[in-house]
Amino acid sequence: MSRSLSLLALLALLFIQGVAQAKDMRLGVINSEQVLSSFTEYQTSMRALKEEKEDWDKQIAAREGEIEAEVNDFRLQENTLSPVSRSERRSEIDRKIAQLDEFKAEIYAEPNGRFFRRQKELMEPLVNKVNEAIRAVAEDEGYDMILDNSMPIVVYVKEESIDINLNQKVLEKLQGTASGAAKTGTPAPAPATPVLPNGK
Repeated sequence: MSRSLSLLALLALLFIQGVAQAKDMRLGVINSEQVLSSFTEYQTSMRALKEEKEDWDKQIAAREGEIEAEVNDFRLQENTLSPVSRSERRSEIDRKIAQLDEFKAEIYAEPNGRFFRRQKELMEPLVNKVNEAIRAVAEDEGYDMILDNSMPIVVYVKEESIDINLNQKVLEKLQGTASGAAKTGTPAPAPATPVLPNGK
């Protein structure tokens, strides 16, 4: 993320000084979110994360159902219980609610919950691979700068000055299809329709 922010700061400086200064540079554009969502390893990792999340959610739902049933049972019997028994039952319900809240925090509290740690563990190597693929495309094809238009900023660049959208070339570097196509003499596959991730 810090690298992306540094790139945005550099771009802002370049455009403040004037687009004309960058006319001799070869610029390219990618959308890293679309590249990632089309990357097979990303899809596999996100399926694994989804399965783990579904398992945690099932555990939470089961414990919530258990507490709800106990609360309903207590309400039905409350008037027939002695003050001591009533107090004990309430304390037991409160204890289970507190334990459930602790479990939810253990899983989903940001940034150190198990879900977010697992997400980071899966995403970091993929992001590194994307960065390596971007660098390889830039070096192989002589790009001076590649812009990521998935960042929360809009920058105008004259269309004739850049090669628009390097998503497929970066994805080919990730998937290894570019080198395979070159060896066999067959064309690289057509760009897949990108599917934007749903976020958290």
